[in-house]
Amino acid sequence: MKKWLPLVSICTGTFMLLIDTTIVQVALPDIATSLDASFSSLQWMMNGYVVALAALLLGAGSVADLVGQARLHQRSGAVRGGVGAVRRGGERRSSDQRDWLSSGAR
Repeated sequence: MKKWLPLVSICTGTFMLLIDTTIVQVALPDIATSLDASFSSLQWMMNGYVVALAALLLGAGSVADLVGQARLHQRSGAVRGGVGAVRRGGERRSSDQRDWLSSGAR
C-alpha cells in the first residue's frame, strides 16, 4: 500500500488543480463583464492564475519537505484564520472596499 501513496497524492493534487481551473473558467464571463476585459486579457488572467497556483503548490511542497508537513499544516491554518478574520472585518466597510478586501483575501 505504501508504494501507491505517492501516486494517489499526485493524482489528488492534479485533480484539485483541475477543479480550481474549471472554477475560474466558469467565472470568466462574469469577470469579462465586470472588468470589461477582452478575450486576450482573459487568456492572460487564466494563464497567470494557473502559473501562480502551480508555483505556490511547488513552493508549499518544498517548504513541507524542509520543515515537516505537520508544522506547515499548523502554520498555514493560522494564516488562513488571520486572512479570514481580516476578510470578515470588511463586512462593515463600503461595497467598493469590501470587494477589494474580499478579492485580496482570496
